[in-house]
Amino acid sequence: MEYDIFISHASEDKENVARPLAQALTFAGLKVWLDENELTIGDSLRRNIDKGLSNSKFGVVILSPHFFKKEWPQKELDGLVSRDDGKQKVILPIWHDVTANEVRQYSPPLADKLAGMTSLGIDRVAQQIINAINIDGRISIDKLNALSSSQNPSSIEPNIILDYQTLLHMVLNQAFDSIERDADISVFGVRTGLSSLDSLILGLHPTELSLIVSLQNIGKTSFLSHIGMYIASNEGLPVLAFSTDNAATDFLTRSVGSFANIPTRNLKLGLLTDEWWEQLTIAVEETTEIQFYISDETNLSVEKITEQALALHHKVGGLGLVIIDAIPLSVQMSNDSQLEKFFREIKLLATKIRCPILVSDRIYHAHDNRVDTRPLLSDYEKYPLINRYVDNVFFLHKPSHFDSLEDNSLEIIIAKQKAGSIGAVRVKY
Repeated sequence: MEYDIFISHASEDKENVARPLAQALTFAGLKVWLDENELTIGDSLRRNIDKGLSNSKFGVVILSPHFFKKEWPQKELDGLVSRDDGKQKVILPIWHDVTANEVRQYSPPLADKLAGMTSLGIDRVAQQIINAINIDGRISIDKLNALSSSQNPSSIEPNIILDYQTLLHMVLNQAFDSIERDADISVFGVRTGLSSLDSLILGLHPTELSLIVSLQNIGKTSFLSHIGMYIASNEGLPVLAFSTDNAATDFLTRSVGSFANIPTRNLKLGLLTDEWWEQLTIAVEETTEIQFYISDETNLSVEKITEQALALHHKVGGLGLVIIDAIPLSVQMSNDSQLEKFFREIKLLATKIRCPILVSDRIYHAHDNRVDTRPLLSDYEKYPLINRYVDNVFFLHKPSHFDSLEDNSLEIIIAKQKAGSIGAVRVKY
C-alpha cells in the first residue's frame, strides 16, 4: 500500500501533535502512515517502519526536544534523508517547542528548510503540509478548513464506532507514552520567555485573547515588548505589534532595551556603561534577522488593526503573536457598545488567524481602603462588559510602587485563565 505521508515523531509528542496531525491530514483525503494505526500485535516493528518509509512519498518529521533525545526517530530521519537529494523535497520538518538554534545544533540542513510551527495550530500545520506536497485532485481544502471550527480534530466525526481491538490499541499506546514521558511540565503554546509564567499558563495559545492590566507606569509596555522580542528571536515566529499610544520607534526602543536588559531611559539618552554597550551589541546581533513588525500608526481603529494583521498574516504565512499596546483612545472615549465591538472584533481576529493576541489596558482607581494592594477583577471597570470575549486576564503589580521597599520584581497575577487555574508568579523587573 502506498502512503502520502509518513509521520516520524517521538512517543512523547504522539498525543498532542502526531495523532491530531494524522487525523487532520486523513480527514483532508491523504493516506497517512502512523505507527499506532499501521502496527498490530505480532508485527515486526523494524520491517513495518521500513515498509512505511519506502512506500511514503513524503516524511513529516516532528522536531522536538524529545525527538532530539531518541534513537529510533533519528533512524527514521536517516531513512528519509537518504531519499532527499535536494531536487525533490521529501522531508517536511515540523518544529514543536524548539528554537532555530536548537534545530541548527541538531541538524544544520534541517534548520535551513522552511518548517511548520505547531504553535500556530495543528490545522495550520496540516494546511502547510498540503500546500507543500500539492497533490492535485486528491485533497479537499474545504474539508481541512472545517477544522478551524473545532479545537479537537478527533471530534469532527463523533459518530464513528470503534471496535474493542482498536480502542485497546489506543489505550495501550497511551499507557506506553505515559511510561516513557518524563516528569517535566510541557509548554503547549508559544513560550513567553518567562519560565515561571510559562509553567503556570503553559504558554500563549492560538485563538486566545489575553488582557494585560495594571496601574499607570508599572511596566505594561516593557512586559509586552519583552515577550514579543523573545517569541520573534527565540521561537522564530513573526510578531506584529500595535503601539496605539506611542510611535513605533519608541516601542522598538523599549523592546530592544528589554531584550538587552538595559533601562529604557538610559538607552534613549545614550547613557550606557561599557557593560550595557556590550549587552546592546549582542542584542542587535541576535535580533538582526527576526520578524518583528510594528505599526507606525497611533490610535488605530479596530478595522485598521484587523486589516493590517490579516495582510501581514497572509504575507508571512502566519503570525506567532499580535500585541496591541493600549486600547485605542478613540475606543476608550466612546460608548460601551464601541468598546464591546472592539473586543469582539479582536477576538474574531485571533480566531481567524489562529494566533494569540495580547491587549493592554490600565486601571485608574484601585486598592482603595485595602491593605492588600494587589489589583482584583473588581478594580477593572470594563471587565463585566468584555468578559465574554477575553480568555485570560493578567494583572501586573509592582510592590515597590506602593512602599519604600527596594523590591525589584514584577508580580504577574493570573486573575482569569480559560484553560487553567488562577495564581501569581514573580519575575525580575
